[in-house]
Amino acid sequence: MFLRYNRRRSRKGLWPLLSRFFYINPEKQYMLIIGSAVGMAVLVFSGILLFRQSDQSDLMTQGNWYMRQGKVAFAAEEFERAVQNDRNSYEAHLALGKAYMATDQHEKAAREFRAASLLQSHNLKASGAHIAISRMMIAEGKFDDAEKQLFQAYNARPQNQHDPELLSALSDLYEDWGDSFVSATPPDFKDAYIKYSQGLHYVHNSDQQDDLSKKLVKAANHLSDHYSNNKDYDKAIAVLKYALHYDYSPDNLIAIAALCEQKGDLDSAIEWYRKAYQQDPNVISLKLSSMLIQKGQELNEMHRPDDAQKYFDEAKQINQTVKLPLNSLYPVEADNITLTYKVNPASFDITP
Repeated sequence: MFLRYNRRRSRKGLWPLLSRFFYINPEKQYMLIIGSAVGMAVLVFSGILLFRQSDQSDLMTQGNWYMRQGKVAFAAEEFERAVQNDRNSYEAHLALGKAYMATDQHEKAAREFRAASLLQSHNLKASGAHIAISRMMIAEGKFDDAEKQLFQAYNARPQNQHDPELLSALSDLYEDWGDSFVSATPPDFKDAYIKYSQGLHYVHNSDQQDDLSKKLVKAANHLSDHYSNNKDYDKAIAVLKYALHYDYSPDNLIAIAALCEQKGDLDSAIEWYRKAYQQDPNVISLKLSSMLIQKGQELNEMHRPDDAQKYFDEAKQINQTVKLPLNSLYPVEADNITLTYKVNPASFDITP
């Protein structure tokens, strides 16, 4: 009886409390309902937002996967959905612009790149849109505009001047620009040489440097030939000397030596032939020996036999090292030959 009485009393004590809160105090009841509604709305909105973010991430991931597989059209569809899903997504606009570029839809690409650029106009670190726009301009042959676009990002802040992607884009710009001069009719090797030189200033990796340096050396050789044909030997030599930074080969060293020889500078020619000889003795031994003998003969004519002998000795050393035939060093013609014989008293052998 006592337990039943306490339970009945307890229920009577709890109910008035609940009644007082929910029904007796309308103001508290109203605030609770409003708070619950707001909480529910926040939960629903957060769920929608999380779903949109997840969906956006999936679209970008799928689009990037298609791009890596070379399925650009499918990638563009994914990026288009990503842009529709979030108009303020810099990454989506940029990716869509690149997909349009890959399918030669330049106008659409330009629109997306500009949208990406506007979204990141406050962010000096973001150079992706500038790079993308520059690549579109390069494809259209607008090299000056592409250069302005890249330097806008390059000069935005000091840190950008060490951005690998931006440096690579600048190097690519000047390489493509140089290629356009080489493929022109007639080819313009001077401007190509200048652009390749600028590209090497910004090159960021060894593979890119190897490709670009080969193009610079080739353009330098053509340009040097042009200067040489016009008897402008100093410019021809200067161009080849710069090319040596990227191709220190016997052929280039010999080319410089030959220009010095054409210029009449025998001493410089010998020095450059010596450098070529150090790189590959078999390539230039005969020529170097001939030049050394020529220099020795000049010194003999100037009554400087001691100095002349040094050049003759060097030529002799080269001959002994690479086994040059003596007639290649001292070609002579004889009309009358006088022989002197020596007789060995013991054996009576006769030696001419």
